[in-house]
Amino acid sequence: MPSRTARPLSETVGFILAAVGTALFSLKAIVIKLSYGYAIDAITLQALRMLLSVPLYLLVAGVLLRIGGTPRLTKNQWLAIISLGLCGYYIASILDLMGLQYISAGLERLILYVYPTIVVFIGRAFFGRPIQRRELSGMLISYFGLAIVFAQDLRFYSDGLVLGTLLIIGSATTYAIYIAGSGRLIPLVGSLRFTCYAMTAASLGVGLHYGVAQPGSLLTLPIPVYWLGGLLAIGCTVLPSFLIAAGIARIGPERAAMTGMLGPACTLLLGNVLLDEPLTLVHLIGAALVLSGILYLSRTPAARKTAAISIKQSVTSAPEITSLK
Repeated sequence: MPSRTARPLSETVGFILAAVGTALFSLKAIVIKLSYGYAIDAITLQALRMLLSVPLYLLVAGVLLRIGGTPRLTKNQWLAIISLGLCGYYIASILDLMGLQYISAGLERLILYVYPTIVVFIGRAFFGRPIQRRELSGMLISYFGLAIVFAQDLRFYSDGLVLGTLLIIGSATTYAIYIAGSGRLIPLVGSLRFTCYAMTAASLGVGLHYGVAQPGSLLTLPIPVYWLGGLLAIGCTVLPSFLIAAGIARIGPERAAMTGMLGPACTLLLGNVLLDEPLTLVHLIGAALVLSGILYLSRTPAARKTAAISIKQSVTSAPEITSLK
């Protein structure tokens, strides 16, 4: 049995690991914006990311098949996994990358961060779950904060800001659909197996899109793009997923999910330092309202379940909307 001293130390290490993983996840938007400086398009960048990261999931899927001991998937389960994979890791990812061409990394992260509010609406529309008063209050606070940041960014990003915002909202919505659907399927299929298959389906979707669009060859990109692509795939996807997994092992999924609040803050700060994006007092106030609204909403039992599902997905697949987003 662990000593009283060892237990707090383990929990401290767990929070540090989860926080570092969240910070690395928050670099995603920054790396994407830096990549766009080399005139690369969204589908090419996503294809490069999949090419570098998906082999890991194929390897894990192969190991799972060799181990065996899991029930066969039904036809409906296969269709659901493929559909959700395309929705959560193909459509959501492409919309996110496209949106980042028009808006700041900070606003993108804040919009994605409110995806749990969309999950609430999906639960009401498709599963008949009533929206609680606390959930509604949290959503209104978050949306008010987003409106403040959006209005402030109109001063700096007038061209394409509305289009970029709509694309990121579309990304958050498709990812929310993925979370709502996967929450019902994972208990039947298993988290790791579900993620590997969903990521494989998404990679096929990205590959098909890339083949049809034919924006250029992956072999003739500028050298810095390969470094940035590697950082996006490994540093912002695989490595943080392991760090958060280690953190969850020490402090549990719900407490680890709370470190996700660091994500938007890190993105705002890094966007200002690395991309010279504006960071005003109004931005900070809006971000604080968004975080407060999500924190208030997350105190409901249903929202805590959603957060636990999300953080489990972060461990196994490092989705676009990391940590809590």
